Amino acid sequence: MNQKSFYIATNEVHGLDELQRGVVHYLNGDHLALEGPVGSGKNQYVYALAEILEREFIDITCSDEMTESVLVGYPVLAANGGTHTGYVNGIITNAMDYDNLSFLDEANQLSHDLQKRQNSALDERRYLMRRDGKKVEGKENFRIIIAYNPGTAPRNRHDLDESFSDRFKHIYVPYPVVDAVARICMIRSGIAEMDDIFVEGIEKRYVWVNDGRPYFAVSKNGDLLSLPGKTPTELPERYIEYYFYTDKIKQQGLSTDDPDKNMMFNLALSFSRFAERVREVSTKSSSGVSPEVKRILENVGALAGIELNTPTPRTVSRALAYADSLYKIGYDPKNIEQAAMECLTEDVLAGVYRHQLIGQKTKYDVLKELAKTTVIGDKQAQEFAIDFERK
Repeated sequence: MNQKSFYIATNEVHGLDELQRGVVHYLNGDHLALEGPVGSGKNQYVYALAEILEREFIDITCSDEMTESVLVGYPVLAANGGTHTGYVNGIITNAMDYDNLSFLDEANQLSHDLQKRQNSALDERRYLMRRDGKKVEGKENFRIIIAYNPGTAPRNRHDLDESFSDRFKHIYVPYPVVDAVARICMIRSGIAEMDDIFVEGIEKRYVWVNDGRPYFAVSKNGDLLSLPGKTPTELPERYIEYYFYTDKIKQQGLSTDDPDKNMMFNLALSFSRFAERVREVSTKSSSGVSPEVKRILENVGALAGIELNTPTPRTVSRALAYADSLYKIGYDPKNIEQAAMECLTEDVLAGVYRHQLIGQKTKYDVLKELAKTTVIGDKQAQEFAIDFERK
């Protein structure tokens, strides 16, 4: 699997993870709705699924201002400047014509009318009527995949229209735990190879499709076992490799002895913990919030729900790559975490948030306190002192 489609599955239900379930449902003819918070990996999921199935996909990010023409098609004048009017397919009708996937990100931003406009393509009819009267029929492998973040639709609008939602198989993609985020960011920033993150508690899994049937396997103790039957198997000529993060993992570093990579992994853990703390203070409920975060919130007179930009593996990867670049050019190692954490903080506070007050403190001050709770106990990490005093 290439870096673009690299995926760590984390949500197993009755022996099958979310990626395996997606493959089964696709082969059953289902359209998929991926639900999960910002940064949970829904886009990576689609890249991985498309590679497994060897399908091209046409994607677009939806908005509440999107019109039918983008999805279904629109009229155009003939190229010779004459009065004859032609018609160009939209995102969905293109995928129907070319037997591909159509991926609609942020689909809950679409108006309910535009959601329901797709219903005939999603059910047993499998066609859309264009405004020029042409009936566009979906071929055998045509599927629509949507992704959405619950609660992010415009005010006074439900996330998804009920009739539209009913035509999808819904799969929940959870936000990864801190250790998994750190490993994902090591790959995304280009610092580590995929085998570097493979330690006890992370399973290497394989999936392939043959004659319309899915096959799953896992590597355990050097043996290759098929899932879910656990009988010995052999990998075919073409298969896709990915990882599954189990809940049995112990706190470990990487599987490499490279000191530079392990130092960066310590930083990745620190940044991922910081991102998790920010997500905690941004929630509207204080339940499940760690004691350290509760203490900081109490000190500034806030219960919960401090509005900030939500950090994701993408923003953490950017800070980690920045730290790696500073290290390679000879920047003082003791200041690397400080500089890279400031990089991450700037993204969280971008826009109107940096100087907003919570009681007598700015949100910047609150994030300084949060950063101090994320230093890990490893000796190497202790060399990276976090100090956000303004110069």
